Amino acid sequence: MYADPQDGNGGGTYSDNDVTDEFYWAAAELYLTTGEAPYLSDLTASPHHTSADVFGSTGFGWGSTAALGRLDLATVPSGLPAAERDRLRASVLAAADAYLTVQAGQAYGLPMPGHRGAYFWGANSNILNNMVVLATAFDISGAAKYRDGAVQGIDYILGRNALNQSYVTGWGEKSSQNQHSRIFANQADASLPHPPAGSIAGGANASLDDPFAKQLLDGCQPMFCYVDHIESYATNEVAINWNSALAWVASFLADQGAAGPAPATRCQVSYVVHGTWADGFTAQATVTNTGTTAIDGWSLRWAFLGGQKITQSWLADTTQAGATVTARNQSHNRRIEPGAAKTFGFNATTSGPNPSPGLFTLNGATCS
Repeated sequence: MYADPQDGNGGGTYSDNDVTDEFYWAAAELYLTTGEAPYLSDLTASPHHTSADVFGSTGFGWGSTAALGRLDLATVPSGLPAAERDRLRASVLAAADAYLTVQAGQAYGLPMPGHRGAYFWGANSNILNNMVVLATAFDISGAAKYRDGAVQGIDYILGRNALNQSYVTGWGEKSSQNQHSRIFANQADASLPHPPAGSIAGGANASLDDPFAKQLLDGCQPMFCYVDHIESYATNEVAINWNSALAWVASFLADQGAAGPAPATRCQVSYVVHGTWADGFTAQATVTNTGTTAIDGWSLRWAFLGGQKITQSWLADTTQAGATVTARNQSHNRRIEPGAAKTFGFNATTSGPNPSPGLFTLNGATCS
C-alpha cells in the first residue's frame, strides 16, 4: 500500500511508487546490525544488490536510497564473504572514479554534470551525496584523489561558484541567510529567528519551480538560478536530509586534519578467530611491515561491530572505548623490520554477531 500522492497535508507528498530501494537499504542495515540470515537473504535477492545503476551521475536522494545500503555493506564489517565485499567496494571505487571524471570537466570543480538538468530542486544535497561516495572511496582505498575530490566539492558549496555564494549559513563572507522555513522566518517576521549557522540551502535550480524565482530569474543560466529569499522555496529551502549529507561531509573533512598527503600503506593485518564459545571468542592479529623502513613503535586500531569486548590480551597492551580498540606494542616487540611481522592475541566477550573487523590503521595509516 502506497501513500496517497494527492495528500499534501502538512507538506509535500514526495510520492514514490518504487520502494524496493528502501527495502534493500533496510535489509542491509538489519543484516549489519544483527547478522541474521533472513536479512542477508533479503538483501542478496534484491536487484539493487548487483545493479550497476545504484550510483547515478546526479547522485542519490530521498527517492533513490539503495546507494546507502551499498555504502554501508562496503564499509561496515560483517559476515559477507570477502569476495562479495570486495565486489561492493569495487563498485564504490568505480562510482567515485566516474564522479572524479565529471568533476575534472567542471570549471568550478563540483562532482555533478554541467547540463541544465543537473541543477534541480535540492541539487546541493545530491552534490553532497556524491561527495559522500568520494569520501567513502578514500576510506576504502586511502587514495588521496578521492579525498581531494571531496574537498573540491565542498569548495563549490562554500562559495567557489558562479554566484560567489556560500550556501551554508554562517560560513563565508556571503552566505545564505533567508532560507525558506516556517520556523526560521526572520525575513518575513522579525520576531522569528534566522536560520542557524550550518543550514544549507537547496541551491541553484534551473527549473525555477516557485513563482518568486520564476519572476526574478527567468532566463538564468543554470548555476545562476538561485536567490537568497524566503519566498524562493525551490532554490532556498532547507531540509533535514540535505543537512545530514552536509554534516557527514563536514565530519569527514574535519577528520583529515591538515589534509597533507595520505600516508602510504606500509602494513598488512591478518585477523583470525581461533575459537568461540557461547558468549566469547579468542582471536589473533598479525601485523606485517610491508614498507621499506622499520616501524619503531606501533599502535593498531580497529572497531568491532556487535558489542564485542576484550577481557584479556597478550603480546600487546589493549584499551577499548566503545567499539574502538587500540592495541599498542610492548617493550619487547616495539620494532617491526621491513618484511617482518608481530602477532598478539586476546579473549573477548560477545552477545551477538561476531564479524571480523574490516579496517585496521597502524599509527594512523590504513593497512591492507
